[in-house]
Amino acid sequence: MDTGGLADLLQEQDVRTWAELAKKLRTAFEQYLETLEGNTRAGYTEDLCTAYYAFGKPVRIKDGFIGKNIDGTSKAAVGLLEKFMQRNGQWDYLQGREWFRNGDYVVAVEVNYYPDRTGASDRPEFHKDTAGINVFANLIFANTGPMEATEWFADLEEPSAKRAQWQRDNLPADYLKDLRLARAALQGKDTGPVTGGVTKKQYTYVSWVDDLVWHSTPAERRRVKFTAADAQRAYPVLEQTFAGQFEYIDESLQVKVLGAELVRSFADDSNTLLHKWMTEQQQPVRDLETARKAWRAVYQGVDGRKRFDQDVETRSRMTWRITGVYGIANSPDPNLPGSEQILETPAGLSTRKRSNSMKDNQEALEGVREANVGTPRSFIRTWVRLVRKDSAELTLK
Repeated sequence: MDTGGLADLLQEQDVRTWAELAKKLRTAFEQYLETLEGNTRAGYTEDLCTAYYAFGKPVRIKDGFIGKNIDGTSKAAVGLLEKFMQRNGQWDYLQGREWFRNGDYVVAVEVNYYPDRTGASDRPEFHKDTAGINVFANLIFANTGPMEATEWFADLEEPSAKRAQWQRDNLPADYLKDLRLARAALQGKDTGPVTGGVTKKQYTYVSWVDDLVWHSTPAERRRVKFTAADAQRAYPVLEQTFAGQFEYIDESLQVKVLGAELVRSFADDSNTLLHKWMTEQQQPVRDLETARKAWRAVYQGVDGRKRFDQDVETRSRMTWRITGVYGIANSPDPNLPGSEQILETPAGLSTRKRSNSMKDNQEALEGVREANVGTPRSFIRTWVRLVRKDSAELTLK
């Protein structure tokens, strides 16, 4: 993950280009809203453009809704992003790959405009900005003053079996090898609180390798603290729903308890029986399927409840938090036949504190929230995708 202010990477003229572009996008969106009835800002997004790069060929730009309706917007955005990706090292990586140089894959730089993500979620919802074939993700904000920073932490476990198979079918083998090497190199280097807090940089940017990070729009409410008593209450209900949704609403906590998230939280503690099983079986618990498999092996059958109680007692000795939501690890892509939403449970999240929940950061966060009331949290999001040379997407105008 790399973050800073746009002036840290680009020349003054480039920063002015972004300031002008951000203002133009805001004005156009405000005018567009006036034509709609009952539209809301939070969470709304619109396509700006997609730029296609084939090695040794001129860039081809396909306008989205905004690009078609605001003259010069696509060209300005693409020019800015080319410089941005060169300065942060993304283009150096891509241009040096054999799968790009030999024409097997085309790099698609997809740009979307978010007019306002303020209040997008009640509690933090960690996810990936992926359409299945993403390599990098970039956000460039329109903020001129301090604001709440994007929350994130490293994802250093192998993906779920379903996501891994999808990646093998759609991404270069050498790229997947690079991901495995990166995971190995980063082990043990991101162990503190979930990063967040306040960013004071004007025109903040955030860049990351999508597969290696879970991130979330900052949310004011905290995750739910889980206790031994909560877990004991959960066991019989999850047993009843095991073959179905494997979840229930806990009225006392006012949150959905996901069996998959609870199992993952046991796996996050290296002292539990479930963690031992996961290690011995070389079976990471990432999704509903593997969570059911782990629950069945460890917490059902003879003495299953006894083993559950033992793990509850062990797990309750350290930080224990749940979110009540799955992490979106893969999203459907209309350009990829067969793509689907893949939900996972972020590894390690249950044991980690959030910077935004720490007392030392609360005063600064409250001050920034108050100062930004009425100020849209707007930005452009860039998906850097790898598209097979024979993809139907490349024939669309």
